[in-house]
Amino acid sequence: MTKSEINKILKPKTTLLYVALALIVLSVVMYIVAAVVKPTKSDEEEAKNNAIDYRKLLFNYDNITGEYTKLDVTSVYSFAGKDNLTYYYAQDEDGYVYVIRITDETFEDMEREYNKSTNPDSFTYTIYGYVRDVYPDLKKFIISEFDDVFGSEYRLSSSDYDDYFQDTYIDETLVGKFILNNKTIAGKNTLNKFFIGAGVISDIVGFILLIIYLKSLSRSKKSLKDYSYDVLYSQLASSDTICYKKEGLYLTSQYAITTSNGLRILNYYDIKWLYNVKNSVNGVPTTITLSAAYSDRKIYTIACTAVKNENILIEMMARIHERNNSILVGYTQENIMAYKEFQKSR
Repeated sequence: MTKSEINKILKPKTTLLYVALALIVLSVVMYIVAAVVKPTKSDEEEAKNNAIDYRKLLFNYDNITGEYTKLDVTSVYSFAGKDNLTYYYAQDEDGYVYVIRITDETFEDMEREYNKSTNPDSFTYTIYGYVRDVYPDLKKFIISEFDDVFGSEYRLSSSDYDDYFQDTYIDETLVGKFILNNKTIAGKNTLNKFFIGAGVISDIVGFILLIIYLKSLSRSKKSLKDYSYDVLYSQLASSDTICYKKEGLYLTSQYAITTSNGLRILNYYDIKWLYNVKNSVNGVPTTITLSAAYSDRKIYTIACTAVKNENILIEMMARIHERNNSILVGYTQENIMAYKEFQKSR
């Protein structure tokens, strides 16, 4: 092997570090972009100014699902909800009842505005949101909870549901189809969530790669501390060294040197057992690893390849066994018991 190839084996690989840092930087860019595309207050105010009154939609338009709307209400009564999202019966100034879905923050703001009102009897609060179809389970809740809120004399049944309610309600949490001056509020919200999500994923992957790199770096430094760099260099430079570059394993006259999960140097006479392990995804074998049980009673993965290349790992085991014919080879019950006896011996 050339000097450059040997240095690549013995020196910590920085590619993983660069990829990890690039992903972390990318996540920062994603967060910045998310902040830029987030709907501004002016966008939201303009949307509210162009919202169509819900009552007008109900009586003048067909297929109103997804429209951005508003409704002036005088009072609301909760009847179902969880996780900061609650359904309410809402009454307007004419006493008509509607169903709305708002956040706790909106309800608290409504309470504050009511408490500040100088004339509570004429208090109104505008709810903004998107029109959504009433789904079957929600309809059941609307019917079953109605008399608990308004009294038993106003008991509601499935047959007279349509006398009180339409088949839609207002949801301030729903992303709808409102378009304003070629700018889509929903689109901005979607882009904002996309870039935040991409940033989070980049962060997670970046930090995972960074942790892997730091562990690999630590392992490599420890290996080079335990063994002389010059000795390892001369071993790898020898014409007798057998190289499995794709699998990251180098068999010198004295050591099995693996770069799988960081640099690790194994003395042949400290290897007690070698065996292959097949790894599966959804029950289908995908890769196969060569494991080495060592004298420190730890088991190390020293090579990995596709299942179709199993013969390469079998060849590796044979080569290592040639260096030390006392090594147990193969995952058999006999070898399992022999290794257990070794573990008990000290």
